[in-house]
Amino acid sequence: MTSNFKTCLLALPFFMAACSHLPDQRLANQALLQGDTDTARWHYSELANAGYVDSQIALGDLYLRSTDIAQIKQAEAWYRKAAQSSPKAKTRLGKLLAKDPDATPSRLREAEGLLKTSLANGDESSLVPLMMLYVENEALWPNAEAQNLIDKGRAQGLPEADIAQIKLYRIRGTLNEHMNDVEAVCERRVNEYESCYPELANIYALKDDHGKLDRLIEKLNDGYQDHIITPRTLESVARVLVSPEIDAVTTKTLDSRIAISKQLLEAISGEYPRAWIRLARLAKAYPTQISTESLLDYIDHGKQAGLLEAELIEGRLYYEGRRVPMNPWLAEKHLSHAAQEFKAAHYMLGQIYRRGYLGSANYTKALEHLLIAARDGQASADFALAEMFSSGIGIKANRATAYVFAHFANASGLNNERVVTLYQSLKDSLTRQEWEQAVAQIQRETQTRNTPPMLISQRDIIN
Repeated sequence: MTSNFKTCLLALPFFMAACSHLPDQRLANQALLQGDTDTARWHYSELANAGYVDSQIALGDLYLRSTDIAQIKQAEAWYRKAAQSSPKAKTRLGKLLAKDPDATPSRLREAEGLLKTSLANGDESSLVPLMMLYVENEALWPNAEAQNLIDKGRAQGLPEADIAQIKLYRIRGTLNEHMNDVEAVCERRVNEYESCYPELANIYALKDDHGKLDRLIEKLNDGYQDHIITPRTLESVARVLVSPEIDAVTTKTLDSRIAISKQLLEAISGEYPRAWIRLARLAKAYPTQISTESLLDYIDHGKQAGLLEAELIEGRLYYEGRRVPMNPWLAEKHLSHAAQEFKAAHYMLGQIYRRGYLGSANYTKALEHLLIAARDGQASADFALAEMFSSGIGIKANRATAYVFAHFANASGLNNERVVTLYQSLKDSLTRQEWEQAVAQIQRETQTRNTPPMLISQRDIIN
């Protein structure tokens, strides 16, 4: 054996070891199949940064496995890079943008363009994402071909197309007109799509079909016990059973439907804390069927679970004084906690401070809280502010500003004779200068209300 040959044999393991540390798409794919995402990511990253398009797409796919926003943004960045030369990457990008719950209209339109191009090029996997994009954003595309795409998908037997059709019926307010179609679809798809349970519960109740409804509830409970059905679906069915629409037509007693709704919610309360909020709202809505003691117990469980909505419900109870004695101090306490998350609390706090329920009025706090509530779309808060600026009690009177808030209260459709009377009275009494001031303030306030986040100072409207 020659000296050179011996040298080569001795060096071979080192060359092989060196080669094993070179990035390789095949090794990346293999690592991914074995669940070794770190190794796969290293190989894909090295190749992607070197300009390999397939690796850029694969790296995007890997990032998209996560629910972390930062990683989803990384996926989008790699898809965009690969999309410069890859139709497959354009399709991936279109699907990603179409599913983004916070996408702006411009990004949704970009998704439409990418998916339409992909579909035109024969990629049928773009059909469902494009169809759902149209259905879920119909305000952007009122004349889009959503129905044609749904018809195409249903002709191909795609279950997603059946579900999209139901969503489109609901969005367009024609669900009851197509009740038989929805019933047929959901009876066929209920084992695949949990969203069919509340649809069927609604239909069976509206049709007064006690037998089918009872069997559905039994199937629902069994599925939950077998860990096949999620708590959220039981919550949805519980909500459907006590909807006002059903109350108007069904002969199945209200007591029976409340009992079923209560049973479903209590069954999931151990692992699904929001059930306590639903139970509290159910108890509050039906005082003759569910005791005040149970209502307060549900609220306590909600608070123990850290749900501020429980504070909101309890604060409202003490504010209204119906199920429990009125207690503005307890109302203020609970509503102040709830206001961290729920703007609805601000209206009641504003009225507590405005009316002097705590012993004396605090108009500065009243104005602060009522402004927040009004800018959250609560027409009653607009009316309260209109009264404050009109009367000048506790605050400098300003008819132009009073008219601004009366305008918003009246425009909201608040069915209150006092609103209309105050609005018309202010409108008829404004001087030309006050009218010009009011018009300018309305424009400013409209822009303010349409510009999140709504963290605006009082000076924005008062000055």
